[in-house]
Amino acid sequence: MSDSDLRAFYLRYLEELNAHRFDGMDEFIDDRTTLNGEPATRDDLIAVQKADVDAVPDLHWELRELTPANCAGN
Repeated sequence: MSDSDLRAFYLRYLEELNAHRFDGMDEFIDDRTTLNGEPATRDDLIAVQKADVDAVPDLHWELRELTPANCAGN
């Protein structure tokens, strides 16, 4: 994925989060993921995101910095 494609991907993800549209998260979050360093499912992660929004209704995510894939040490 190019750097511009990666940036667009994350911006779409954050747009969905900020709109509190959690139903389409399968586009962004794999079935199996990591949550706070522990194995988790997409549903586990979405439950945390929903709880965060319930606790802080005006919570807003934004992209401030994105490290290009070729600089990530992979």
